[in-house]
Amino acid sequence: DLIGNARFLIMPSEGYYETFGMVIIEAYSRGIPVVATNIGVAPDMVSNNQTGLLFEPGNAQDLVEKARWLWNHPEESARMGDNARREFEEKYTHEQNYKMLMDIYQKVINSKK
Repeated sequence: DLIGNARFLIMPSEGYYETFGMVIIEAYSRGIPVVATNIGVAPDMVSNNQTGLLFEPGNAQDLVEKARWLWNHPEESARMGDNARREFEEKYTHEQNYKMLMDIYQKVINSKK
């Protein structure tokens, strides 16, 4: 509920140890854009200016500017949230994950023939 009521989510990770940004997927599932560090997995998941904004790691001023910009531009935040929800529907639902897994299995089976 907390994520669903947010205008955007901030993921300020400074390390490369994030293997998969589940919190990003949770935000996307609720149509919430993400402000994330431009490091690790985040740039692969957050499309800058499309599903959220990326900021430079360790640069608090850059984070403040990105968060302030989204806060002051609710229409753009909503647009990015709509894009985030579409991204979730296209890539991260249970059905999509099942389909991708089955496609991988089918490719392996076909390669053995």
